[in-house]
Amino acid sequence: MDVWVDSSVVNKIVPDAKWQKAGVSVLRVSRGLCSTQRPVEADEEVFLSSERVGAKSTGLIDYLGSGEFVRVGLAALVPALDERTHPASSRKPGWR
Repeated sequence: MDVWVDSSVVNKIVPDAKWQKAGVSVLRVSRGLCSTQRPVEADEEVFLSSERVGAKSTGLIDYLGSGEFVRVGLAALVPALDERTHPASSRKPGWR
């Protein structure tokens, strides 16, 4: 499945990429990595499952929009997914 990704995703999985232009980067992932709680819908945001994306999970990315895909590891996305599903506490520390 092809998903258009923004620069924050590109920077996580290809940190040394010479990313150039918004709206052109495409990540190709297996549908099996997608969330079952938030199923894939056409033309909508895609959610990956942090439980399914492991250390050996890979995808293909075309970060320049040239049609040339490069294999990348997806493990770097897991911390970001975990933060999204378990946001940091917004509770402010008490004053003493």
